[in-house]
Amino acid sequence: MLRQVEEENKEDIVSWIKDGTAFRVHNPKAFAERIMPLFFNQTKFRSFQRQLLIYGFDRIRDRTLS
Repeated sequence: MLRQVEEENKEDIVSWIKDGTAFRVHNPKAFAERIMPLFFNQTKFRSFQRQLLIYGFDRIRDRTLS
């Protein structure tokens, strides 16, 4: 997903953080409307967040990671 986003110049919506160890959703509304339907069977951002937690992803709250 992130590779395709980079190729399509949509990194203002979602992108890797600088060190490449995590990704950041910069615009949750655009992510839910324009990116999620292409890759996931849902369009609710909160559901996407819960799904990530189920699969073992951790939420990073430090805003300096961009």
